[in-house]
Parts: sequence; structure tokens; C-alpha cells
Amino acid sequence: MHLLFKEIKFFVLVLCFVSAQQVFATNADDILGTWLTPESANGNARIQVVKENDKYIGKIIWLEKPLYSKDNPDHGEEGTPLLDKRNPKVNLQSRPLLGLNMLQGFIFKKNRWQGGTIYDPESGKNYKCKITLNANGTLKVRGFIGIAMLGRTSIWTKFSEAK
Repeated sequence: MHLLFKEIKFFVLVLCFVSAQQVFATNADDILGTWLTPESANGNARIQVVKENDKYIGKIIWLEKPLYSKDNPDHGEEGTPLLDKRNPKVNLQSRPLLGLNMLQGFIFKKNRWQGGTIYDPESGKNYKCKITLNANGTLKVRGFIGIAMLGRTSIWTKFSEAK
């Protein structure tokens, strides 16, 4: 019994430490700026997060591979800008990915940005989303359906021209 208590105590300590490492933001505007997404089918993207009407939004401002090419599976005309072809709304399929609002409607509450949605141009779907700032300065972006446990997380890094 004593050994079980020690194991539970250790588990609680580890859980508290991990939680403390993930929740770092102290200022709502810490999310502002340009963020680099992880590698995807079209390479990396840069998302510029701004505050608009007391909510945070994020727009695609740069794509590593912004144009259709011979090896692009979306079959656009080679050399033309990538379009939102996977969007289920036919009238939106002709809009360029560059300049597209990917994050919408986030508010800062309880050390994270929540209440917003993220659009995934690779699937053409919108997901609920929550974002936290990690202690190392990266963003933990979690898109999900229904509850946060049913989703996918990606880590974004702050982009800086100076290298």
C-alpha cells in the first residue's frame, strides 16, 4: 500500500511539472507576430497573428511552395498560385492560400488562446482550436473535433528574419 502511495505521488508531481512547462503565457499579446508551421505537403508556412476587434486571427503570409508544380497532387496549372481547392464550399475553392485567414476568433483566457477555429487547407476543414505558449517560446496549436482529446497538435516556432 505504501509503495502504491509513492507511485501516485510521483505521478502527480510529474503531471504538475509537465503542466507547468506547457502553460507559460503571461500576456495575451504574446501570440502576436509571425509563426512558422511544421513541414506539410506544401512545405512550411508563415502565419501572421494579429489582434482584430479584441480577438486574435492568423493569416497565411508566406508559403515555402506557393505555386503549383508538376509534382503537386492538386493538379493546378503549373506556375500559378496554390488555391483552396479542398474547401467543400465550391465558391471558396478559387481563393488563393496566400492571404487566407487560418486562425479565427481567439480570445485569451486562463493562460491560453481559445474559443477560435483553425482552418486546415490540406483537408478543407475547420476545427475548434486552443493554443498555448510553451516555456521554450513555441506555440502548441491543438485542433480538435468536439473535445480536445480528439485532435491533433502541431508546434509552431516564432519566425525571425535575423538568423
